[in-house]
Amino acid sequence: MATPTAYAQPQDQGQPKKPAQAPVPNQSKNPSLKSVLDNQMVMHQADWTLTTFLAFVSEKTKAHFVIQEGLEKLPVTSHSMQGTANEVLHKTLDSKGIAIARVGLDNIYVALRPPSNGPMPKDPSQSIQDPSLDKSVTVSLKSAPLHVYLDAVAKQADIKISVNTAIGNKPFTAVVQDMKVRDIFFVVVLTKTLTYHKNASGVYEFAQAK
Repeated sequence: MATPTAYAQPQDQGQPKKPAQAPVPNQSKNPSLKSVLDNQMVMHQADWTLTTFLAFVSEKTKAHFVIQEGLEKLPVTSHSMQGTANEVLHKTLDSKGIAIARVGLDNIYVALRPPSNGPMPKDPSQSIQDPSLDKSVTVSLKSAPLHVYLDAVAKQADIKISVNTAIGNKPFTAVVQDMKVRDIFFVVVLTKTLTYHKNASGVYEFAQAK
């Protein structure tokens, strides 16, 4: 099948479109916050894995996607259409039960399968008062053990982290620049189905979500 083509361009202000209702649990309510997924695309029909499809959308929109563990090779089919990148994502992924969750105020998105028996996971940092979570860090590690990634974040933010071996040895990839610690932690929560809390000693403990 021929390689699909797409392009991103500013949305036509003369013909406003109704915004797609994306499941974005950490979406800001500030109407002035514009997402790169609001840009227009032309997409042609093609077969992909979830990883290659999102890489293509990322190239055209400058959005950064992180994929929930186990979904990387999920087969998806895009359709011939023109619309916002958000609409393209919905048209391609809704039938597969895949949601796109925005993390923080930057253009970081997580592709995940929402829980079948409950709401989308919430950001654990919402109940934690700690200025360290608002520190910005830069980490560029690919397919590194999760504990190595978290250690790199902890070192820059001057915090302590605890994660057991079974969880900590899982591979993790997320290239982030000047991203808040709380947002990085939420990416980990969403992609690895984890949760965390700050214990009485001030250590952030990560565990499998129930």
